[in-house]
Amino acid sequence: MRLDVWLWRARLFRSRTLASQMLASGSARVEHAGRVQRIERAAALVAAGDIITFPRGHAVETLEVLALPTRRGPAAEAAACYRRPMAKAAAITPASTSSTSPDAARAADRG
Repeated sequence: MRLDVWLWRARLFRSRTLASQMLASGSARVEHAGRVQRIERAAALVAAGDIITFPRGHAVETLEVLALPTRRGPAAEAAACYRRPMAKAAAITPASTSSTSPDAARAADRG
């Protein structure tokens, strides 16, 4: 399936034109079978199991393709087509970095 169509059907872009423009900028990458390829055209192919990395606003989005949707359906249907492989690491990071310093924690314990 074409990557611009997949991005649009997965509801990651409001239109195929916006998805195509982002892909034409050359800032997207697709990892297929362990090989990373820079994408510079909207007609690049994507398959289940590929990892897609692309800019979205001020962040970089990394998604694993789980399925190739046959239509642009509701959000729940679209969300089932991908997963964020880095979501677990991102969820763990804030918990491991405490906003309270050890000195502040000791002072709070003293009362």
